[in-house]
Amino acid sequence: MKTILQDRTARLALVMTVSAGTVILTIVSLSLGIHEVFPYLYIVPIILISYLYPQRGVLASLVLGCIYMGMVYLFGFFDLVLITISTAWFYVIVSVGVVMSSLSEGLRREERRYHGIFETSQSALFTVDSNLLRIIEANHECARMLGYTVPELTEKPLFAIWPDEKERSYVFSRISDQFPAGDTEVQLLTRQGQVRWALIAAAFTPEGRIVISAVDITERKQIERALMDSEIKFRTIVERSLAGVFVIQEGKFRYVNPRYAEIHEYRPEEMVDTLSPRDLVHPDDRESIAGFLQDGFPGGSNFIHYHCRELTRNGQTIFVEVLGSRTVYQGRPATMGTLLDVTDQKRADNALRQVNNKLNLLSSITRHDILNHLTAIQGYMGLAMESNHDEEVDTYLRNATMVTGKTQSLLQFTRDYQNMGVQDPEWQTLSDVVVRALPVITSPQINVNVRLEGVDIYADKLLEKVFYNLMDNTLRHGEHATEIRLYYREEEEGLVLICEDNGKGIPDFEKNLIFKRGYGKNTGFGLFLIHDILSITGMTIRETGEVGKGARFEITVPKGSYRIRTAGAIAVAERSKA
Repeated sequence: MKTILQDRTARLALVMTVSAGTVILTIVSLSLGIHEVFPYLYIVPIILISYLYPQRGVLASLVLGCIYMGMVYLFGFFDLVLITISTAWFYVIVSVGVVMSSLSEGLRREERRYHGIFETSQSALFTVDSNLLRIIEANHECARMLGYTVPELTEKPLFAIWPDEKERSYVFSRISDQFPAGDTEVQLLTRQGQVRWALIAAAFTPEGRIVISAVDITERKQIERALMDSEIKFRTIVERSLAGVFVIQEGKFRYVNPRYAEIHEYRPEEMVDTLSPRDLVHPDDRESIAGFLQDGFPGGSNFIHYHCRELTRNGQTIFVEVLGSRTVYQGRPATMGTLLDVTDQKRADNALRQVNNKLNLLSSITRHDILNHLTAIQGYMGLAMESNHDEEVDTYLRNATMVTGKTQSLLQFTRDYQNMGVQDPEWQTLSDVVVRALPVITSPQINVNVRLEGVDIYADKLLEKVFYNLMDNTLRHGEHATEIRLYYREEEEGLVLICEDNGKGIPDFEKNLIFKRGYGKNTGFGLFLIHDILSITGMTIRETGEVGKGARFEITVPKGSYRIRTAGAIAVAERSKA
């Protein structure tokens, strides 16, 4: 509802009525000979006009002053004293108009500035009647935040948007005439019934109203809650982890979880800010992992991974595996990682290795004795064939010699197969591996082109046997082969190593059979052994050549099991036996 001062027609009517009344009272007073009171009446319309129409206040005071002087001349009967006093009042009336117009204009500027700030503020602003607790004014940001329009918020009870009485009472109890209520987090209610978190401040205005500023912090509260939930989950996972978790900063442990302390027979508080990783490492292993102990990241790497022995609080030796990475802890660089106690695994591995060594020793001795006996048998059969003149017996002796030869080849295969996987895989430089296998090529007509420089792969130590058997396969079955080429290419699934020749090739129906045990024209074990050696570290092999053009073997090395030390640079090593 508009007040009389907000209604343009009502304001104009008020000004006209007061001004006309003043003129009429002037005429009546002069007619009755009353000269002292009526000049004061002109102050009322001057003040009213100057307040309602500041830019017209001076003009209105001049007009009313002239009317006043005219009334004095008409109804004052040319009284010289009265005219002198009236002239003085004329200047007073005009001066009041000038002063009031100036003050009103200044007041209007302040009001416009206030409303500009009020309406354009990025904070939600609203004023409240301190007695009735009703909203008197609200800006557009407040309406937007709560899902209302500005007129809908005006005159609405405060509890409609701020239902928590305890929050209201707490905020209002903190307000005084001199001091506003500082930032307080409260929950406001939108038109749709949703809760919006707000950071509010409140203060009294000179008129006794309460002006409230509110900043929407709902998203911040949601983020804080999500971070808190995440921290709780992270801490729960870390505190209950079966692996030891640690944070190292400036050479000291800044955090260890219960499992890390338990592994070393300490309590967490006994380790944090007191011990360093070096204090736990076995003295005999400190030199081998010195690079990790100094700065944690040798060679500028962002990760660490090593195995070593460490000591518990009671001096017991344990075997551990450590993995870590760079991080920021409390605003400063740090190392965060995990530690696994692999003592039981190490002991089991050692026990298994001892058993394997004993079995390998027994197998080696037995194989050596059998080979000696087979050699003796072949010698005796050779003597028998020289002294024998019976053709049928000679056939039997040749067959027996062939069988003993195959038996020797089989025993040789068991020796190679026995050694497969006994030792841990390691990084090997392909070009060096191939060079060690080259002596198998005894034919001077076969050239070997190797383009594998700068490539390392993670494989079993019998990797040399892979290339030995591949080139031996060309030598035995390539017939008219004159060249062997070894090179690589990178694909989406990993690295592909290629060994190909220009021999007679392998028929399609044999491409899968050749990797099965016992299949082939010789022993039938060479390609089977290759397949199993490669499979230890996840590599695969297939034959993709064409009959008449040559055999082509492709070995796929998965990502993470190879590295190219000099990208794009290929060194060519050729070995020609012309």
